[in-house]
Amino acid sequence: MANSERTNSIRLTSWGWCGLGVVLLLPWGVVAWSLRSAPPTEPVKASQPAIVRSAVMESGFTRLPDGPWGHLRSSRIEIEPPEDYIPLPEIQPDPLRWTFPGYSAAAVRELWRSASLTAAQEQALSAATSPAADGSGCVVMPNRNVVAELTPAARSVIYTVLAKFPANATQFAPFRLRADVGKDWFRDSGLPPDIITLATSMLYPRNGNLLFSDDDVVLPRLKSSADRIRFLKTLSRKSTLLVQLVIDPQTDVNAIAHYWGQGRRSKDLKPLLQSLVRRPEGAVLDIVHLLPPLPRALLYSYPQLSQNPQDEAHDCHWTALNFFNEQPDERFTDIEYVKKVLTESYYPVASEPTFGDVIVFVQPDGVAVHSCVYLAAGIVFTKNGAAFSVPWLLGNLETVEGFYSIGPPLEIRCYRAKDR
Repeated sequence: MANSERTNSIRLTSWGWCGLGVVLLLPWGVVAWSLRSAPPTEPVKASQPAIVRSAVMESGFTRLPDGPWGHLRSSRIEIEPPEDYIPLPEIQPDPLRWTFPGYSAAAVRELWRSASLTAAQEQALSAATSPAADGSGCVVMPNRNVVAELTPAARSVIYTVLAKFPANATQFAPFRLRADVGKDWFRDSGLPPDIITLATSMLYPRNGNLLFSDDDVVLPRLKSSADRIRFLKTLSRKSTLLVQLVIDPQTDVNAIAHYWGQGRRSKDLKPLLQSLVRRPEGAVLDIVHLLPPLPRALLYSYPQLSQNPQDEAHDCHWTALNFFNEQPDERFTDIEYVKKVLTESYYPVASEPTFGDVIVFVQPDGVAVHSCVYLAAGIVFTKNGAAFSVPWLLGNLETVEGFYSIGPPLEIRCYRAKDR
């Protein structure tokens, strides 16, 4: 396919969650919509600091592949939103309600059997099933204790079906964390041990992630507002990376500055790099200091709460196309303008990506469900949604792909600005 045809075949979504975002993280997306009572802020914001919890001292850093970016190492951390981002109405549990549009009672019973439920569980859920009021399917009002006792395998089977229907908000868009750090999800949370045990038993797997959909089961067991807020803060943790550049007297400052500065910023980076090279013992530098001003200010932070509707559209596309801008261009909140710029000012790249390239994840039908910015060694700068509760992060390219892969395999496309 020709380059122009390839570019024009992309259809960008205007959803705040880049198309699938509402599907992926609605629990905090839902919370975010009720956060708009805060006063509006200035167009260029100092974002709320994230709470950072790191296992650096215990597990150390992992060396990343070398390249023109230099010698990098990374360590995984989890961040969570400030306490002010938890609206009090959200700490009240809602009744459990599972909706199965188009399902007959027999089809629902078949689902119970496919989930390998115990006879008692199957009987309890069948007893809680009734026809929908409009006759369009079935509704289940399950008992919280029955739901709490489901195995991860059974929960995965049932919730995968529920996730097909937006009415099932907590399954449609569960809390999630990478499976390889899931054991630390509730670490240092300050929650009662029995709550941690219960919540951990209710995690279920999907695409390399651990998911949680049952806050309405756990919240009634927490009697104080403080514990409920702490619980929701813990559930909303996001996994990200600390990435450092390792410098020694042999480091090629010119090459490093050229890669991270892409020509236009090289002279700004050289003084700092040269000062570190002169240290006989070497040094490490967080790559946040190598980023352009806007992503440097945003990384590891949450958007300021705002009543400005435009701020609600600071999504992945806004983030990716503003990467090199000293001040954000708010026209990138308009999806039509995003498509125009990506089509006219960028070109597809078949070679390996480099610093500042825009990475676009495309479904087989041509819909672009996410975009992010390539940094180095497979690391990208990303914002996985427009909600105020979604921070700006660093992630592995393959991890971000897995995060958005809930259907057919995604095609990863790379675009580079024509003026570079």
